[in-house]
Amino acid sequence: MSYNLKITGQNLPIADFRSSDPYFKIMVDNEKKYESEYIEKNLNPVWAPLEVHAPASVLKFGGNGSAFYIADHDVLVTMEVWDKDGLSKDDFMGKVVLPLKRMLESGEHDLMDKKGRPVKNKEKSKLKIEVL
Repeated sequence: MSYNLKITGQNLPIADFRSSDPYFKIMVDNEKKYESEYIEKNLNPVWAPLEVHAPASVLKFGGNGSAFYIADHDVLVTMEVWDKDGLSKDDFMGKVVLPLKRMLESGEHDLMDKKGRPVKNKEKSKLKIEVL
């Protein structure tokens, strides 16, 4: 089965002077499986659609040819949002942890800090996943 996922950020925290340059990583078992492009100066980014193939528990993300085996669709997937910095280390902005099967469904997910608490912002920071 093939899925096209539209992933957007909503009310992301300001990590630079007035904005952020966000991108996201998809992690499984603490190993990076995918990294999106970054979007300059945007707290409500809309990333390029992500193509996910999930036949027989083998996942393939995007067009970069990375594929890996998933034994169980209940495995936890971590989506980390980062701010791209050109001259210093990138800044962690938040994460969402959910089972793979929920990642392949449309929904909004609150961004959490490294300790699992909601990211503090004027409004809730979220990642929205939409199946196209």
